[in-house]
Amino acid sequence: MELLFLWIYKNSVYEEEGFNFSPEYEFYMEKSVNGEYCIKENNSWKKRPNIFRDDIIENVTAIVGENGAGKTSLLRFLMNTNGSNYNHLNPTGKYKDYVKKVVEKDLSVMVIRGDNDVTRIYYNLKSLKNCTNYEAFSIDKSSVKPKGSCPLHPIQDFSRFYLTNSSWSIDKSGNIGTSFLDDKVFKAYLKPEIINTIAKMYFDNQLRNSCSDLQIVKKLNDLRWSILDQRNERFQAICDLIYFNKLFKDGMFNKYASKITTEIEISCQGRAYIPCEGKESVLFDNILEDKSISFVSANLYALLFREFITESANDIDYNSIKNKQDIVLTITGGKRNSYNSSISNKYRQAMSEIDELEDMLRTCSRGNINSDDDPLTAKGYIFDYNKDKKAYINILKYIAKCFNKNHSFVLTYLDIKLPYMSSGERAFNNLFCWMNLVPEFAVISSQAWGGLKGSILLLFDELDLYLHPSWQINIISNLLEEIKRQFIGKKVQIIFATHSPLCLSDIPVENTVFLRYCKEKGKSSAEKRSIHKQSLARDVYSILNDSFYLGHNHTTMGSFASRYINDILNSIKEIKTHGQLADIQTRIDMIGNQAIQAKLFQQLERELNPQLKSKLEIHLLEEQRNIIDKKIAEKKGES
Repeated sequence: MELLFLWIYKNSVYEEEGFNFSPEYEFYMEKSVNGEYCIKENNSWKKRPNIFRDDIIENVTAIVGENGAGKTSLLRFLMNTNGSNYNHLNPTGKYKDYVKKVVEKDLSVMVIRGDNDVTRIYYNLKSLKNCTNYEAFSIDKSSVKPKGSCPLHPIQDFSRFYLTNSSWSIDKSGNIGTSFLDDKVFKAYLKPEIINTIAKMYFDNQLRNSCSDLQIVKKLNDLRWSILDQRNERFQAICDLIYFNKLFKDGMFNKYASKITTEIEISCQGRAYIPCEGKESVLFDNILEDKSISFVSANLYALLFREFITESANDIDYNSIKNKQDIVLTITGGKRNSYNSSISNKYRQAMSEIDELEDMLRTCSRGNINSDDDPLTAKGYIFDYNKDKKAYINILKYIAKCFNKNHSFVLTYLDIKLPYMSSGERAFNNLFCWMNLVPEFAVISSQAWGGLKGSILLLFDELDLYLHPSWQINIISNLLEEIKRQFIGKKVQIIFATHSPLCLSDIPVENTVFLRYCKEKGKSSAEKRSIHKQSLARDVYSILNDSFYLGHNHTTMGSFASRYINDILNSIKEIKTHGQLADIQTRIDMIGNQAIQAKLFQQLERELNPQLKSKLEIHLLEEQRNIIDKKIAEKKGES
């Protein structure tokens, strides 16, 4: 499916405003004197081919406009609208105005091309006059449904995802914003502050899968409380490595690796998760003296044993646990045979997971990778792709395998970091690893996922945020390639907001929504695409002047630089000394635009009156003579 046109009745930013997303159509709405709405198609619109459409991509549309023009608001409407029918509501009493305002925010008209290539109009207004050649359906009458059920708008047949690196909060509660329909995901926000919420979902799900006894789950959760403040960073690193593993499978990692850090730090600070004194401290003191295993594995075994004792509810003499072998024998029943076999099996699997990690740690470099001064908590391992590709690939496979298990003990406690990642690398990586995360929601929370719908709407806010211009040049191309790899068998429509002329140079003007804010009305509107120049393959300066509205009251030069030039012009008129002249000449030399430089020097020449010019020339010659006299004197002194 493809969303071709959207008309919004009223919200805080738009009022009775329409937006065309397809290069092949142009629709618009009219309102009669008696208040009746009518939808029409502009038959004079010069249809352009959809250059993005293929087996997976339906369309790509850019949204541009000044700050405050409503780019984010438009994306939010597309994320939040359900297109529901409110015509049956007739609120009264003190909630009347509130309900009316809520209802008005979701009233809309949409034109959607279906999977069968049939274009239809859908609306939840009370009435709509259709002046097009396409069928129009009122949401409450569009389909035959079982008695008592509520007909659904086709917008609900899209799985919708909102991705942004912006930290501006859409939902102050930190809610992931996910809702589900027909056992398939409906919509989800993916942005920095919400990753913490997703991380909580994942680790909570891991804990529930590890034990069916709610009382034990609570006890284990109490044990793990100290890692909660790290789960955001920990989970993000897991997501990164799962994505890197996918890149290796697809043969794309070498191309991608030039844009991200290629080191992985692995550590485990078990000491940080227990009291500093008492029998548990003795356990850690003993196990960390076991030289047969790495520092990381020793910590994991001690933490595993701590959970085992909590779950099995047995009183253990911690002094009797001297090394890893003692823990293994105790858990497997070698020392005590009273443990529940199902508990032992779960912990056997965890030990197998730790041992597999241990085999990989033996092959990579070791170093003090943490800032903690305590030598017992400042040891870890570094997997460097440039030094040992095999070890690097193996740890990626291992993390991906653990992630896809019903429960992974190691991923609960293992510290995973990608060091030296810049904000630009982080932003670039976020977009792609978060998209890769979408199909993994079944692992994150099995209670809230049934799979993707056939049609997907990807909404990117500030796509270019934090990216260097050299990356902005390639972001659209990279994005399309990635979507085609990740959403095989699906139909994907992409709508993104940007401030980057480099991004927009990949998008035809017919695939662009141009937004302008009107101060007098206090609302934003969409300009006709036909008044703008073609942006596809156009140079950056032309795009800035046209698509980003810098051609009328602005220039492509910074305002400080403009004031700098004006100050020079004013100073030229006030020249009275040679020093002032020399200063102005130096300031003109600093200007990078040669045409502006030449104009300023011409102005300088014109402003200098003959008398001052002659006086300054004499002064300059005298200065030169003084320098020469000084050098002559120095030479005579040397001889």
